[in-house]
Amino acid sequence: MSRTQFNYREADPMAMPVDPVDPERFDFDRFETFVMDAERRYAEFMSKPSGVAVWQRVRVG
Repeated sequence: MSRTQFNYREADPMAMPVDPVDPERFDFDRFETFVMDAERRYAEFMSKPSGVAVWQRVRVG
């Protein structure tokens, strides 16, 4: 079996461009609101007898 090597020099075609944020400018209140809403939706989903979960992962580059 051949070993695949990751070439970090190639651009990732699935990556989303992002602008880095200085830590002191990060909106922690907005992020906390996002987290609380996500936890509420997760708890609601888990309380149901059945359902389909979709995991979305975002790659940045």
